Amino acid sequence: MSYSIHIISDITRWQENAFKDRKLRIHPVPKKDEIISSWIVRLAISNELTPYAFMSLHLKEFYYLLRQDFDSADKPELFKKLSFKTGLPVNFIKNLSLISYDGKIFITDYKTNKRPFLLYPTNRGGYNKSASIRYCPFCLEENEYLKKEWRFVFTTTCPIHKVFLLDRCPVCSKPLSIFVWKNRKTTHFHCPFCSFEYRNTQEYASKVPKDSKTIYYQRKLFEIIENKEFTFDSKSYFSVLFFPGLRKVVSLILQGNQKYALFVKERNILNVSVLSKTTTKSLHSLSVKENALLFTVAMDVLNSKENFDRFIRDNKISYHKLTIDRKSYIPFWYERLIDDYKTGRYVSTEEAKNAIAYLKKKGTKPNMASLSKLFGVVLDGRKRKDIKMLLF
Repeated sequence: MSYSIHIISDITRWQENAFKDRKLRIHPVPKKDEIISSWIVRLAISNELTPYAFMSLHLKEFYYLLRQDFDSADKPELFKKLSFKTGLPVNFIKNLSLISYDGKIFITDYKTNKRPFLLYPTNRGGYNKSASIRYCPFCLEENEYLKKEWRFVFTTTCPIHKVFLLDRCPVCSKPLSIFVWKNRKTTHFHCPFCSFEYRNTQEYASKVPKDSKTIYYQRKLFEIIENKEFTFDSKSYFSVLFFPGLRKVVSLILQGNQKYALFVKERNILNVSVLSKTTTKSLHSLSVKENALLFTVAMDVLNSKENFDRFIRDNKISYHKLTIDRKSYIPFWYERLIDDYKTGRYVSTEEAKNAIAYLKKKGTKPNMASLSKLFGVVLDGRKRKDIKMLLF
């Protein structure tokens, strides 16, 4: 009996070691914008293995990542192992993971290992319990793989097919768990609960209304990411510095500051109820359309200084509220933007223009001093060049 147990143990150990250092016989080349978990699943199915079996045989030392967020794991050893097994360059494989956005969208906080704006899966018993994986059914039908950009909370639409992304199985409403492969008869991404294939969900995808600015601002957001820079008030900055400002505006909107023309318009167009007061920690709990409304408005607010002024003025947001979150890094461009509100009363360019006309009519010479006296605030010509230009 003991002899038989030793033989079985030796055979099992041999099977594990036999695959550990063996190159893959079949290895489909990943798409440029594919996420690494999607490629792992395609590697497994191409080699006639379930994703869990594939990880156990070929990447056993990284099996534990299946209980975490596989796509955001910064594991150089994993990339090297996959490079060995497929013959693809290490950097090419690393680019499939979400850490490829480090320095573009976020700067990883290695104390918490959290990255803002990512949708994180909640793994329980091997199944994903949170709606953290989104997809476009039309894209899956044309070319079946999952894209990196779909893992961000602000990615709510497919600009190619002009539909809202789905984040659940349309039949049983369960979140996607792509590593769990229950239906051995199919080679397509499917729901492990009801076996419905996600590529067949076109009828469940809703079109983005033509008069909505959702797709426009999502494209603009990814232009910032792709170009690695953004422009605000005629000055250029690194893209990673844009997102703390975006996060701040998103937080302000979620706190109930929703008096903004585009907010009302988009809410009616998208048929979304008023967003409840919450924090950015709850972004993942919002629906795809709610996130579409939220980020469309936030992007419009940051589209120009005038829009930001209007948003602050209409919602009567104090300087204290603009700077309340000191735990997050606030870039200099945003600090300079909100610096004008330290006086408590902000004078818009249009107000200054009308005030200058009023002073001239009264026979008073318009200058920064007379305008300051009229509005009851200190107007600094070095900071308010827009008003200073009106005086010439």
